[in-house]
Order: sequence, then C-alpha cells, then structure tokens
Amino acid sequence: MSHFVLPPGTFGDIAASPSGGRLDQLLVTDEYRAAMRIATELGHPAVAGIESLLLRDFAEDATPIFQDRVKQYIGFRTRQIMEQMGYVLSQSKVKIGSILFYAGARYKQRDSWTYYVWQRASNPKKIALTADKHGERLPGIEPDCWIPLKPFTGAIHGVIVYGLKDEAVARKEIAEKGYFEYSRERLLRAA
Repeated sequence: MSHFVLPPGTFGDIAASPSGGRLDQLLVTDEYRAAMRIATELGHPAVAGIESLLLRDFAEDATPIFQDRVKQYIGFRTRQIMEQMGYVLSQSKVKIGSILFYAGARYKQRDSWTYYVWQRASNPKKIALTADKHGERLPGIEPDCWIPLKPFTGAIHGVIVYGLKDEAVARKEIAEKGYFEYSRERLLRAA
C-alpha cells in the first residue's frame, strides 16, 4: 500500500470518528484504489467504482456511510487519493444511478487525451481517431464518408470498446498526420 497524505480539511470531526478512521484505512487499499482507477478509465465517477466495496465492508452497520456528510467525506477523500495517483478533476456532480451516491466527480489522467472516433460508413471495422472533434484532417474517402462515434478518454476504454492496440502509436500518428486509422478486430471469434 502506498503512503497517502490525507489532511482532514473541513471534515476533522468525521476523520476523528471510528467510521472515518475505518474509511481512511479502506480507501487507500490496493483494492479500493484499483476500483477507483477502473471506474475512471471507463468514464465513470471514481466513487461509482467503490460503492459495492463500501456496502460489503460496512454490511454489519451501513448507517454511517448513508449519512450525507459521510458521503461528502468519502468524495473528499476519493479526490485526494485520485489527485495523489496522478489524476485531475474532469467533471463534478456527474449523476450516478446507485444506492449510495447521487452524484460523483469524474477524473482523468493529467496527460490524457480525448479521442474522437470515426467509422467508415461502408465498413464499420475501419476506425479513425482524431484529437479534434470535427475530424478536419481525416483522409478523404469519397464516395464513402466518416461517421462520428462516441469519443473516449483513457486507454482502457479505447481497448475495450474500439480495439485500440497501442495508445502511444495512436498519439504519435495523430500528432504527425492529424489522425490514426486502423481496422478493429472482433473481440470474440467463432469457435
């Protein structure tokens, strides 16, 4: 487990409480940090990734984690941890359809890119990525055309959804040519 500096800020009362101390111990564990990171890489608020862990770990008495001020404390601590792991705030108050949290903050890596995704109309396996949302430097493919798809941030999302193999190669080509074109392979092949 890495060392995290977690000053209590305006939550000194909660940090000093037994449930606050327990939360502080849990939130910095590898399991919780991995869940925050995965939720973030998939474009979800970090607290969405730890909800099931909190419910599991507070199953005997979940009352503290359902208190509004304690939920704010969890969000406050999550932000401190995410920032110390190299993430920055991307968007606050993102609605979450969950039992525990109404909304949470979405983070991104400091050096992350937003990729705009384009698909050939005639061949859905042909994908192009750009750094600009208008795709102004995409190659001409007349009479075919490029169809915009949902943009993404983070390599995990690119790998899972769009079959991106190497983000470093994509970044290099986008910097040089303005786009990165590749063929998306099927994730599951027939046996």
